[in-house]
Amino acid sequence: MVSIVSRLVVLLGVLGLAGVASAQDRLFVSGGVRTMPYTEEITSGPPFGVSLGPRSPLVHQPLIAGGRYVPDRLDFCDITPCVVVDGQGVAHPLPYAFVSIVATDPVRPRVFVRTAAGAVDAVDVETGIVTPMFTVATPTSGSCRYAFSAARLFCVEAAATATLRVFSTAGAGETPQLAGTVASVAYGSPPWLVTPDGVRLFSGESATAPARLILTYVATGARVTVDLPAVWGLAWDDFHERLLVVPAQQVGHAFTKDLVYLGSASFPFMVTAITVSTATGRLYARGLDGQSAGYGDAYTAAFDGSTYAMLTPVVHTQGFGGPPRITVLSPPGVPRDLTATVHGGDVTVTWTNVGSASAFLLDVGLVPGQTVLTVPVTALTRAAFAAVPAGTYYVRIRGTNAFGTSRPSAEIRIVVP
Repeated sequence: MVSIVSRLVVLLGVLGLAGVASAQDRLFVSGGVRTMPYTEEITSGPPFGVSLGPRSPLVHQPLIAGGRYVPDRLDFCDITPCVVVDGQGVAHPLPYAFVSIVATDPVRPRVFVRTAAGAVDAVDVETGIVTPMFTVATPTSGSCRYAFSAARLFCVEAAATATLRVFSTAGAGETPQLAGTVASVAYGSPPWLVTPDGVRLFSGESATAPARLILTYVATGARVTVDLPAVWGLAWDDFHERLLVVPAQQVGHAFTKDLVYLGSASFPFMVTAITVSTATGRLYARGLDGQSAGYGDAYTAAFDGSTYAMLTPVVHTQGFGGPPRITVLSPPGVPRDLTATVHGGDVTVTWTNVGSASAFLLDVGLVPGQTVLTVPVTALTRAAFAAVPAGTYYVRIRGTNAFGTSRPSAEIRIVVP
């Protein structure tokens, strides 16, 4: 098989990107029709491809939300009442029935629900507390994405010239505010995604020939475009900060976060769904072998996170109908961008959350690589410390969630006068 983006090998070496971490992923694939949905787990470590079989309709589509599973039948929750099932199998009823779950918060146990009137609410799955994101005065019937590092909810209006509205979501009890808008974002079948930091928005535009892949810088509205035969599917690789694009169902392309082309190659089967682990950098692909889209024999394969060479033979699992889904549950990725500011004896440390950590551990040493103190901090990506004793400190940050703990970030040196 021709590996996906095989030309990245030399480039990754130049950039100093390490191999995949030792963390293990939990891989779920979903499919079926409404009357017979299924979800099965496939182990990502040896032996790869062991199916645990069909699951209850309550966990038909396991989306990660603070370590909880969220039911989502083709983006529509038609259970009465709508139920979220956590990793222990405990059902949490939501105060809704027949609503769309438009996005999930991978840091906190929260889902974003769009009502029939077009309003969007944030719902805490443990307490049931509902926080209106926006009302029918500013309705949306388009799709939504959640940028967890930025604590921003992006929702596209369904209109001829669609506008993407950006809402703030951080802080318990905070009243959401309209944080900005992005004009003329494609709505409908062309895919789109926003990076977890909320800085870049990638979208496909199929109204032109050839199709366009568009990068929009959210803060400025500036755009970069690339022409492709089609833009069928997008996946963001937060482990390496790059974009994976499927313009045809057996071809993959990779681009940098600023839409610089890296390379392309072929898949060994017709791809129907892809996702990337932020803990290991692995690409997981779900697909069909010579069957019509939506039906036939399903296959799942794992690909290495450095070169995207296939790690395993394709694995046959059960056939399915309806749009397939693929979900990875894993520990967080390694936090990035660790920095510190010092004012007298007050120290503020900030970093970037990679891979939906729900809490962090700050490791502090007095010499490089040493840890003499580990300080637990919250899901916020900053921590402030007052009256720190004078001295030189070496600091790293690790992310944690329901599935484990990340490797430590790059170390920084902090001098307190």
